[in-house]
Amino acid sequence: MFGITPENVLKAAAAMKQHGEDLMSRVAGYRSQMRCSPAMGDPVSKDVAKALNWKLIEAPDSYANRAKHSAEQILDAANSLQQVAKTYGYTDDDIAAALNKKDQAQ
Repeated sequence: MFGITPENVLKAAAAMKQHGEDLMSRVAGYRSQMRCSPAMGDPVSKDVAKALNWKLIEAPDSYANRAKHSAEQILDAANSLQQVAKTYGYTDDDIAAALNKKDQAQ
């Protein structure tokens, strides 16, 4: 079983932050690639493209928006872990160094 401890809180926060940022970047990058265009002026394909775009990227609960929400939740968890680290006695400098070390390793 995995648990957050004073020994692993910074590593967990850094991993969550990195994962959330990676997912957010991927979602942003793929969003435009998910857009569908009507095929060759076919009148039915206009409706199909509109419906697919709604389902894939435009609706509040679209696949792209759900993925973005997941990334935001992961980043929120990383921020919460940073607050937990403070309760364990880590300073802002300690936390920043741990997060930057993870960024530099990439």
